[in-house]
Amino acid sequence: MNAGRWRAVELLPPGFAREWAALAADLAQALTTAPAADQVAEHAGRDRVGLIADLRFHALLLTCVLKEGTE
Repeated sequence: MNAGRWRAVELLPPGFAREWAALAADLAQALTTAPAADQVAEHAGRDRVGLIADLRFHALLLTCVLKEGTE
């Protein structure tokens, strides 16, 4: 990870990345079965599959950032 990204992570409040990783994972899971998931995705300018994939990616990315920061 480059220095600019680490600096951005350092500026986050304690626990922020962990909470957002969990939230992104929970949202992705909820959108797989939510009746209004297509409307939520449309509002975000995405299709449901793309939005779920993005949320899962961000959850994974934040989880990796947390692991790199603690190892």
